[in-house]
Amino acid sequence: TTKTIAKIAGAVLAGMMALSFAGCNEKNSGSGAASADGLTKAQAKLLKGKPAPEADFEIKLSDDGSYVTITNYKGKAKEVVIPSTIQGLPVKALEGYFADGKKLTGVVIPEGVEYLYQTFSSQYDLTTVVLPSTLKAIDRGAFSACKKLTGVNLPEGLVAIGQGAFRGSGITSISLPKSLKMLGDESFKNCNNLSEITIPEGLSVVKGSQVMPRYKNGS
Repeated sequence: TTKTIAKIAGAVLAGMMALSFAGCNEKNSGSGAASADGLTKAQAKLLKGKPAPEADFEIKLSDDGSYVTITNYKGKAKEVVIPSTIQGLPVKALEGYFADGKKLTGVVIPEGVEYLYQTFSSQYDLTTVVLPSTLKAIDRGAFSACKKLTGVNLPEGLVAIGQGAFRGSGITSISLPKSLKMLGDESFKNCNNLSEITIPEGLSVVKGSQVMPRYKNGS
């Protein structure tokens, strides 16, 4: 079972839990209506797009050669459907400042991706994100300062959200999945539009920059 905490205003959760939501103000939700499958119209439309060319991405190969990590997007499109494989290998992680300096408005992260690190921090124009069911961790500042991002579809199976993952974003409401076990401090700090959040029982708040090991060189 879950406990729904509505209209977060100031310090709602005791102890370290309060650190994760510090600076959240009570405001009306501005998120768009979702369809029966849980997707907004913008997300459903984005999913119909074709994957971007493999050449648009910078990657690194895992030590065992079994998968790749995307480290940057070099293309010019503002809406990006990330391919699930590059050079015949599955994409398992996104690490670093994806599309650094570019103005993305939408992105689809494919099935198979398990880990996001930093990634979309300060993508001020980003409004629409589709996350895969395979995602295990959203780490350090992955969506921080994405001021136009009002909602995300966190999948069941997500285990950890790292420090400052959504800090300063435009999130208005969010449901943390029952599978979530670790929440980094300041994860939702300064989310001034956040008015409703669903928190699963047994959740632990972890202080520090990372809550799960980085997918780096096959580790």
